[in-house]
Amino acid sequence: MQTSTIHFVSNFPLELTLNGTNIGTLENDDDTISVKVFNEEKIFLKVFPIQTTENQNIIPFLCEIFILDGFLKTESNNIEITNFHNNIFEVKILPTYFLSQKMPTIFKTLKINNNLIANFVDDGKQNIEIISNKNVFHFVMQKKMHNIQFKFFKENNNDFLYFYGKTTKNQDYLLFFVNFFCKLEIVADVIEITKENIKTLNYQKDIARHGVVQIYNFKNNEFVLSDEYTALLNETPQKTKNEKLIAWAFCEAVAIQDIKLSREYLCDDLNLKLTDKHITTFFGDFCEIVWNKYFAQENTVCFLYGKQEKNAKTFLFEIAQNKITNISTLD
Repeated sequence: MQTSTIHFVSNFPLELTLNGTNIGTLENDDDTISVKVFNEEKIFLKVFPIQTTENQNIIPFLCEIFILDGFLKTESNNIEITNFHNNIFEVKILPTYFLSQKMPTIFKTLKINNNLIANFVDDGKQNIEIISNKNVFHFVMQKKMHNIQFKFFKENNNDFLYFYGKTTKNQDYLLFFVNFFCKLEIVADVIEITKENIKTLNYQKDIARHGVVQIYNFKNNEFVLSDEYTALLNETPQKTKNEKLIAWAFCEAVAIQDIKLSREYLCDDLNLKLTDKHITTFFGDFCEIVWNKYFAQENTVCFLYGKQEKNAKTFLFEIAQNKITNISTLD
């Protein structure tokens, strides 16, 4: 009977049971539990979370996974599958929360003007109540906000009110209300608000230090994304000379669509042969790049395709004198 290897990962602490047998705990983000299974057998996975917060609890669950035509499958929405080659699979456990019941408490009150008050209410989630002389407006926030500031102004017979502050992860958080209805909710590394537009910046945490900029304009009573582009956080991109990072740095540049930078990692022969379109289309419509952590082969990078069930394609990069001389697939 043919066997496959499944690697279990998670970003929250949990205990795993497979077909009634406890196979261990995942306590840290980089922990992995690896097991071999027969391709023909049904696999029942039990997940027991071992950590909760004051207001949120993670729900334990049971699901079935199975191998069909060389791919790992499931009907559960609580796990994310990545199919690698050579019967290697990754299963990422996703958290599902339920809120603890608690009495609503007002933890911050802001007086906007003589006619408006904003209450920030915690009932397990964070809410905003905007109270006017005539109405009460209510909005449930995606995240919790602290260091809260606000601005209110009138323009073209509209009431504009926005709150901005920080999330628990120290990102900027903006809520923008027009006539007391929320028209824009944004979390970003940096948010800049001007009379002309709202601009956000999200760090990509790549070797070259890129950031993605998005610009929102207010049109026809709505905020619309009017522009999006990639920018360097420094005047020139940071490049690596470490041969073990050349392939990864090249793939990061492709992922961020910085073709000029990606060419700096190619040898002269490839730069002459490949057009910009060749570079942008060669890897297809991928959603993510990841290290080839389950195969002991240098200069390989995995490109992931799909959403909840992802298929990985592994690319091998031949490198000489810190330049890529050839790219092929292992799959």
